[in-house]
Amino acid sequence: MDYIRKQIDQRIDFLQTMGDKNALNQHFQARFEYVLVYLLAYLWNKNLDELDYEDKEFVFQSVIKPTIGSIVGICRKLDTEKEIFKKSKLSQALDKYPSVRNELPGHGFVYEDAPEKLLSALQELYDFVLAEDLPILKDNVDLVYVTNTENTTYKGILYKSDGAGYAPWSCPKTIGSFELGSLYASTESNTYFRLSPFIEITFYGNELYFFNSIDEKLLGKVKYNRLLVTGIYFKEWDELCELDVTNDGVKVKSHNGTIRNIYENNYRKYIDIGIKGKLKTFLIRNNAFVCATVWGHGGVGKTATIQSLCEDLANDEKKVFDYIIFLSAKDRKYDYYTGKIEEITDRIATFSDLIKGVNKILFNTESDDPKQIIQIDGKKVFLVVDDFETFPKEEKDKIVEFISELNTNHHKVIITTRAANINIGQEFQTNELTEQVPDQEIIYMIYKKSEPLNLTFYFIPSGTAA
Repeated sequence: MDYIRKQIDQRIDFLQTMGDKNALNQHFQARFEYVLVYLLAYLWNKNLDELDYEDKEFVFQSVIKPTIGSIVGICRKLDTEKEIFKKSKLSQALDKYPSVRNELPGHGFVYEDAPEKLLSALQELYDFVLAEDLPILKDNVDLVYVTNTENTTYKGILYKSDGAGYAPWSCPKTIGSFELGSLYASTESNTYFRLSPFIEITFYGNELYFFNSIDEKLLGKVKYNRLLVTGIYFKEWDELCELDVTNDGVKVKSHNGTIRNIYENNYRKYIDIGIKGKLKTFLIRNNAFVCATVWGHGGVGKTATIQSLCEDLANDEKKVFDYIIFLSAKDRKYDYYTGKIEEITDRIATFSDLIKGVNKILFNTESDDPKQIIQIDGKKVFLVVDDFETFPKEEKDKIVEFISELNTNHHKVIITTRAANINIGQEFQTNELTEQVPDQEIIYMIYKKSEPLNLTFYFIPSGTAA
């Protein structure tokens, strides 16, 4: 028994004394669902990295807005060693609970015997949980919230398994590694396992929460349900910002199925007012044109805007592109911390480099033949060519010719450039971005920096030579 379950049991004992069966039903349900999330937290932190591609994709998709049934399914996938589901009674209880929850409280007519039936069914399932010899459920388990470190020691708050209260906690770093701001369980055998980001304790144990859903994927913001009293709580977790299914060192596949190449973002925190949404609209809704060119002076945030857009598309609930490929011709960058300009060696310098980079992501080949890219069918590809002005003129001409052969049904391209005289293909000016509409000026901010961002869009229609 752990601290939180002890708190729930104490409330149940009180309600049984009071004879409040309706309130008992709610607490019986909360106790069993807490056990489900507790097992999810244990298995997630222990076995997530052991899953193969298909199982990991299932888990990431299911955990965003899970039902009680899907939580059981996630636990089953994560139980790679059959630690939980090989135990017959516990497995039966976990599998049966979703139907009991849906059928008894949710039937069309509620009579005076309904609370009694539900209480009996829930108690029977919980007895199955207790009957199995599973140490993480049966043994006394303290909870530890890790707050900080002091020299060679972790510090935090210990919530005792008997529910009596809390006390200071410390642990030498030689014993193990802990993540600050996370909740852990401590067993009688002095082993620890992590429960965050699925279970939370706030205000020194006075508020208890367990996982409901991921409310905002890009922020990793989790919605929690409060135990014992009505309430919700939100907390952001960096580890949930990008639920990547696979990462082979060259490309990653996100939870929505989008594959993108690995690149280094040139921003830490991105704040956008207006412009990113217009680019996203072009990519998703504009079926007439393949390419848009974004022009702006150096340092105003062209690259950051595009990279942030790529992250959004890779983490949206619905997949828009099968592949997102960001390739940069940038040959130098400014280090804000050292004040020095650094040379970039990992860049594309020619048309051949560009095609090789795309083929490597799409087809796992080093070919500089663009034919497969042009003729791709059944897939949608979003290609970014950053710092286009850096290419020599002859290489620019080859890239423009290549883009003109792409199909808007399968390809989208965005080019960024600092050169105002680069007019690729047919110009398509939108009213909100013209100099004639100064009252709709777009301001872009990155870090603590704020500068006007003037952008011009040029579009290449599918099959039209530039």
